[in-house]
Amino acid sequence: MGTYTGAYTYSRYSLLELQVKYLLDEAGEASASAMEKLSYGLSKQYFKVVGVQGLYENGDKGAEIRVIIDWRQHNLLIDTGGEKVRAPKNWGEKGISPTIKEVIKTFNAACNEAGLEKRWYVRYDSIFNGDELDKELGFKTAKTHKWRYAPESAVFDFGPLEEMKIEVNFAID
Repeated sequence: MGTYTGAYTYSRYSLLELQVKYLLDEAGEASASAMEKLSYGLSKQYFKVVGVQGLYENGDKGAEIRVIIDWRQHNLLIDTGGEKVRAPKNWGEKGISPTIKEVIKTFNAACNEAGLEKRWYVRYDSIFNGDELDKELGFKTAKTHKWRYAPESAVFDFGPLEEMKIEVNFAID
């Protein structure tokens, strides 16, 4: 008789996609249409960063949360270890990292307390032409926002998803 460990098995890509979509759903308040475009872009490995910024009224950044994806490492991990990955038991049946849940909770609370407007964004991998991808996806190049002052930063891992990191930055009064 087998032993049940409580872990769930996913394709590496689907577990990665779950984390990114959770970020935009919970912190970025992205529309259904934007989520479809995001899924398409992820499936093509267009994005190296997906994030949400918290902006002051004057446009300065006060907070930022972003997922950084190394697609080369992702593909190498699939080639060397296979497509399947086991999410730890504490990720639950929906496969969401407790780290991203906690970081988003903190980010949202900070944005609400400071009155920051949240805007999501993507950054394309440098191997692609951003203008062409903007047209393909119906995105537009976002204005660059400067930090109000030097932010405090923290970077976290995603356990079995070695190809991903989550970074959070705060510059809130």
